[in-house]
Amino acid sequence: MLVTYGLWFGTLAYFIFAAWTTWFIKERTESAVVRLVWWAPLIFIPFYGIPWITYGLFHVAMGDMSGFAMAILWVAFSPCIIVVGYVFVVLTILVYQVFFKSVGTGREAFCMSPSSGMKMVGNTELFGKRAEFGIDAGNEEDFAFYPRKTFLGQQDLFACHVIMMIAESEFEEFCSLVDRLFDHSKISLEQDSVYSNGDGSSLKLNVRREFNGLIIELITNSNTFLEELDATFKAPPAPWFAFPDMAPIESITSKQGSLEYWWDWIWSPFWQHASDEVRMAYLRKHKASDEWIEYLAGQANGSD
Repeated sequence: MLVTYGLWFGTLAYFIFAAWTTWFIKERTESAVVRLVWWAPLIFIPFYGIPWITYGLFHVAMGDMSGFAMAILWVAFSPCIIVVGYVFVVLTILVYQVFFKSVGTGREAFCMSPSSGMKMVGNTELFGKRAEFGIDAGNEEDFAFYPRKTFLGQQDLFACHVIMMIAESEFEEFCSLVDRLFDHSKISLEQDSVYSNGDGSSLKLNVRREFNGLIIELITNSNTFLEELDATFKAPPAPWFAFPDMAPIESITSKQGSLEYWWDWIWSPFWQHASDEVRMAYLRKHKASDEWIEYLAGQANGSD
């Protein structure tokens, strides 16, 4: 009975699959994990088939030719596994969405995006004191809407959290900006870096590859640095750059997962607050197709 149900219902396969996925996702960003959830039932199928094949070949080796049938019988159960798998995927995504909405006040107050790769350890020491000419609640609105900025006053920090996206070709320009305003060594990807200068201004940043470019997440108490960011990086890459396989109609449909994250935290802060002239200039500069122009230019308020 143990062998039969272990093979038939994939119990053994599931434990192997769970152990592998736990290892595989531990270095992935949250948005990447959400994407993998949608692929999980299909990725599970090879794990499900291996015990059947092993058991069948064992019987063949022992002289029982019926083992050949056992080695391929799992294929017949695979559609059922996929259907049941996607039922659980949908339930998992719904729970994920409800959870983040139920703690929604905490996300904006906590100021970190759902896909944040930055650790909060050490922020009090860096930004817990008011720096001369530093960020304060009163001047957050003095900056541009993009890159998106959130004042961290609810965490007793005199700093802003910023999230933005650039193409890899713009990374050298970003590094030069940091180099002009802070003493630093080479910026490393996928890990937090901390820089400071003599007037008490500090910068903590994390750069990671995602959406066909680089996501930059940072915390700083430097007005000057934020002003330089606004002047240098006025718009994110286009949706068709971040999502090459995305259909333009998806820009006006309900979004979830990585697309929802990118749209809310990267694209909307720019597009919702851009003038009609800026929007049309952006579409021309980035060589938008007629279909993209039709869907994006019609979003007068940047809404879905």
